[in-house]
Amino acid sequence: MTNMMNSFSSKLIAVQERHLNYHALLSRKEYGQFCLAWAVVAIVLSLLNPLALVIFSWASFPFFFIKSLQRLNDMGRNRWYIALGILPVIGLVFFIYTLFAPSKTRAQ
Repeated sequence: MTNMMNSFSSKLIAVQERHLNYHALLSRKEYGQFCLAWAVVAIVLSLLNPLALVIFSWASFPFFFIKSLQRLNDMGRNRWYIALGILPVIGLVFFIYTLFAPSKTRAQ
């Protein structure tokens, strides 16, 4: 029983280090998959209940923020570029750029 608990806790720590660490790297494929999954859930929730969409958006904001920082790290960009996301048109263009920009840190 303790072996199973140790295994579970080590897996939980590994997930936390991978997905909640803003210093980690995130490839464009992983970032695209995350954004696609988020969009699918958002569309389904908007069809079912608009309030659920609002709650989901607010609850998922920290994860989206961390994933965006990880993608900027992978692109070799300064993390302050995330501030471009608050500008309406420039934020959308920068979001599309992050989806298609090549990784700089993994190419070496």
